[in-house]
Amino acid sequence: MVRTIAAVVSLPEHRIRPVPERELEWAAPRPRYSALNSHRAQLLPRLGDAPERYLTDSAVRLAGWLGQSAS
Repeated sequence: MVRTIAAVVSLPEHRIRPVPERELEWAAPRPRYSALNSHRAQLLPRLGDAPERYLTDSAVRLAGWLGQSAS
């Protein structure tokens, strides 16, 4: 997913350093039971274009952080 985001915002892929998940210590407590189905839930958009939608629809501009124009 990080490589997809980098491509969307035109960041060089060589700056991405893979890190094993266990080193991030992001373990979250898991519920004993979690339903994966709901009759009331809305259908979500595709995950594949989520990074592009997020960066397009939000006020976050990575280009500004990098000193590039946000076009």
